[in-house]
Amino acid sequence: MRRKPFRNILLILAVITLLFNSFQIVIPQASADNGESAVLSKMGSFNPKLTSDVSMYYPIYKAVADKYGIDWYLLWIVHEAESGASDSVRAFNGGSAPYYGAMQRNVYIWSQSYVNTAASGLDSLASLPQRHPDDWREIAAAGLMISTNIKDHSYLGPNGSVLTALLRYSAAGPAYLRFYKWEQYKQIFG
Repeated sequence: MRRKPFRNILLILAVITLLFNSFQIVIPQASADNGESAVLSKMGSFNPKLTSDVSMYYPIYKAVADKYGIDWYLLWIVHEAESGASDSVRAFNGGSAPYYGAMQRNVYIWSQSYVNTAASGLDSLASLPQRHPDDWREIAAAGLMISTNIKDHSYLGPNGSVLTALLRYSAAGPAYLRFYKWEQYKQIFG
C-alpha cells in the first residue's frame, strides 16, 4: 500500500481547522483604564483644569511612577507647579532658560542622555495624548531624579526622603508647598 503524505497533511489540517472553529477562544483584554476611573472619581472637589490634566496625563504619571517606585501624584504635583501641566508657553519657548519643558529640567544638570536613560523602556507613552510630544520623556526624567533622591535619603524615612527629593528639585518655598500637597494627596489617592 502506497502512502499519500500530502493527502494526510490536508486531512490533519482540515480536522484542526474544524476543531479550532468549533471552540470560541476568549482572550482577556488588558484594561486600558489602569485605575484612572477610580482616580478621577476621587477628584470631585478638584477644579476642572486639574481634573482634565490628570485625565490626560495619568497613564504617563502611572507608568513612570511604577517604573521608578514613586507615587504618581508626586509627578503630577511637580508637573503642575513647573509648567501648569505643560500649559505654560514660556516653559517651552526658551523663556525660562536654562530650564526646559514640562518639568522645567535644568538642561545643564540633566543632559539629554539622562532623559534618554530615564525614558528607556517607556516608548509606548509617546503615543498617548499630551500637550507636547516630549512631555512623557521629561516626566520620566523627573521620575528618575525624584526616585534617586528618595532612595539616596531613605534613612530619613518616607516623609523626610520625599521632602529632601523635593528640596533638591526646587527652592525651599516651592518644595515645602509641594510636600504639603503630597501629604494631602496621599490621603486622597494613596
